[in-house]
Amino acid sequence: MRGPALVLTAVAVCAAAPVRGQQPKQPWAGSARAASVQLTDTSSFGAVGIALEYRALPWLAFGAAPTLVRATSGATTVSGVGDLPVALEASGQWGSPLHPELGASVIMLLPTGQASCGVGSGVTSVGMQVATGIAPSEGTHLWADASRSFSGAITLSSLDRPQATWIDIGGDLDVAPRWTASLSAGGDVGASTTSPADREIGGGISYAITESLNLAVDATHRIAGEAPKWGLTVSLGTASSTLSPLNSPAPLGRQRQIFSGAGGTKGKAGAGGTTTTTTTCP
Repeated sequence: MRGPALVLTAVAVCAAAPVRGQQPKQPWAGSARAASVQLTDTSSFGAVGIALEYRALPWLAFGAAPTLVRATSGATTVSGVGDLPVALEASGQWGSPLHPELGASVIMLLPTGQASCGVGSGVTSVGMQVATGIAPSEGTHLWADASRSFSGAITLSSLDRPQATWIDIGGDLDVAPRWTASLSAGGDVGASTTSPADREIGGGISYAITESLNLAVDATHRIAGEAPKWGLTVSLGTASSTLSPLNSPAPLGRQRQIFSGAGGTKGKAGAGGTTTTTTTCP
C-alpha cells in the first residue's frame, strides 16, 4: 500500500534529521479549543476539546485529542463524547537557509463515541498525514500537508469525504510584535462521488500571550462542493514548534482536526422533522 510506505519513508527521513540536544526542552504541549461550522441551512457541527502532545524525542511525539461534539440536522440535535484521535508523529527540521521541515504521522480513531445516536463511527480506523514546510525569511512560514484515511468510508475528519485525500497549503506572517496572520486553502482529491469537489479557504490571527502560549482565532468559508459554508475556531495553548497532526498551525487544519472524532458525515445527525429532538449520548 502506497500510503503506509510513504509514511515509513518520511519517518526514516525525520529520524535522520539533525536535532539540537538529546531531549526536548518542553516535552509537553497542549491546547484547548472550540469550533463551530455551518454545513447547510439546516445542519451544523460544534465541538470543544483539548489536544495533548508528549515529545519523547526531538523527532518523535505522541498525541491525543478528546472532544465533545454537537451535531444538528434539521430539528434533530445529538451531542456527546466523540471518537478519540491518537497519533504517532515523526518530524525533522534542517538548518539550511530555508529551514525546511518534514512531518509524518499515523492517526488512529478509537471508537469512544456512541455511533448508535450519531456521535462517533463505532469502529476503529487508521489514517495518515504528511506535511512539509519552509521559512523563506524571518517571520514567514509556508507549509503544505495531505491527509487520508485507510478505512474507506470512515474519514479522519467528519468534514472530509469518504475515500478522499485532503490537501491543504498555506502560510503565516508575523505582522507585528506578538501578532501573526495566517491564510490557508484546501480541497479534497479522489472522492468517490460525481458532485463538485470540496474547496475551502481560511484565515486567522494569533497573539502570543507569552513566549509559548498562543491565542488563535480562525474563520473559514466554502468555495465549492460540500465544504462548510462558514466556520469559526478558537484555540488557546502551547505554541507548536512542529507540523502537528492534532494541533495544526493552519486555519483549515485546526478546523478539521477538532472534528476528527465527531463521527457521522457532514453533520448529518438525523433526518430532521417538525418536532425538535435533542439527544445527549453518554
